[in-house]
Amino acid sequence: MLLTSLNDLPIVAIAYDRTKIDDYPVNWDRREVLTVSVLLGILGVISSFRIFYVTEKIPVSFGAIQTFVFLNLVAGTL
Repeated sequence: MLLTSLNDLPIVAIAYDRTKIDDYPVNWDRREVLTVSVLLGILGVISSFRIFYVTEKIPVSFGAIQTFVFLNLVAGTL
C-alpha cells in the first residue's frame, strides 16, 4: 500500500504541473544528462555492493539480503 502511494506521487505532481510552455523546443545538454546518468548508475552499483558487504559482516538470512536489495532498487541511491 505504501509503495503504491509513493509511486503515485510523482504522477500526480506531473499531472498538475502549471509551467509555462516554451515557444520553441527545449534543447537538452546531452553531455550533462549522460554524465549525471553515469554517476547515478555508478552510485547504484556501489550501493548494491555496499549492501552485500554489510550483510556479509552480520549474520542475516538470504531472504533478508533479498529484501535489502529490493529496497535498494525501489528506493534508489539514498
